[in-house]
Amino acid sequence: MQNVNDSSVLKVVAVVVFGRASGLVSPGVPKTASDIQQLVIRMARDNPRWGYSRIRNALHDLGHEIGRNTIKQSLLENGFDPFPFSIFIRGF
Repeated sequence: MQNVNDSSVLKVVAVVVFGRASGLVSPGVPKTASDIQQLVIRMARDNPRWGYSRIRNALHDLGHEIGRNTIKQSLLENGFDPFPFSIFIRGF
């Protein structure tokens, strides 16, 4: 009969319940592929009046599923400011 300690029980629980061994699977959502991020940046640069939803819909038409917040985060990380909606309030 083997000696059972707390750490071995926790390892078994992690593998059985959570489906992962410690360190093998990183938690969270996987990163967006860099080629998709570059496509988002190119679309935003080429079409400055497009918003996040329009970019998302264009990517969907090309067969890529990506969320608005992922597009927003990619653009913010690469120095794009949020679309200036105040233009429509003040005029040009």
